[in-house]
Amino acid sequence: MDLLADDVSAEAVRDILASDYENIEIDEAGFIIIHKDEMHFIIDLDDERKYIRFASCWQKGDSISENRATRVMNTWNKKKVFTTAYFNDDSFWLEFYMTYKGGLNSANLLETLEWFIVGANQFGPMLDDEDAI
Repeated sequence: MDLLADDVSAEAVRDILASDYENIEIDEAGFIIIHKDEMHFIIDLDDERKYIRFASCWQKGDSISENRATRVMNTWNKKKVFTTAYFNDDSFWLEFYMTYKGGLNSANLLETLEWFIVGANQFGPMLDDEDAI
């Protein structure tokens, strides 16, 4: 399915994702939430700037300082190309953005989400290895 940029909506994206993912919801704020492998993936659309944000979040553990948490994020960001990690409000965030200014192709959306999930499946264990969560 191909969508023109002006036709991209949370509902349309959810419908595309439903071909590969089962546990999908749109919350009160309009975020698309996918529940997969005991993780939650957030998909947020910015209609004005025509981009999609993929995000996932992990709660900081008690044994890591904020300074060390920031260093762990910097190390991740030096080694990884497609995702960006940061620490904010006692949470670790992993994000990835894609544009849909020229429209949205379902194959590209599904593949991009899969890339993000692969990154998240590496990020969580890394945080665990660092005793960060």
